[in-house]
Amino acid sequence: MEAPDFWLDGGNPWEIEKLDLNFKVNFYGNVTKVMIENKEVSVWENTRPVKARPFDTPIPGYSTWNTNALRLWKSLPLNEFDFKAFNQADYFKALEERQKAEYITSVLYPNDSTYAGKELRLKQQYLLVCATLQDAIRRFMKRKPREWSSWPEKNAF
Repeated sequence: MEAPDFWLDGGNPWEIEKLDLNFKVNFYGNVTKVMIENKEVSVWENTRPVKARPFDTPIPGYSTWNTNALRLWKSLPLNEFDFKAFNQADYFKALEERQKAEYITSVLYPNDSTYAGKELRLKQQYLLVCATLQDAIRRFMKRKPREWSSWPEKNAF
């Protein structure tokens, strides 16, 4: 029988939360064309953004001094609390954004036999890929020199 694994609740002495790294991941919305400096540009609007925060677990290599990091992601809201809703006595709405953001990574591999399960699994996969690519680009941009032609030599997915 399957049971949830609350992998962050009890803490893990080997797991390192990267508080300084947060990547914005947008969901939903629509794309519109706008003119910027006489150029037509596509803009993604009306999104529901969440924050992806990495948690690293060091993985030592066998018969080597090298260590890699297993990076897992936790979804968090951009805004922790809606004070406007709270002040209007709508206490559930005050926490709604937080709950919607956190449920994305609260349980991995949800049952996808329903539309809601399929949507959640797609959101999980998208969050993991989007955050990981943003992180890879961030690391690549810190390198000197950073020629985009060398991207395939420096990265593998």
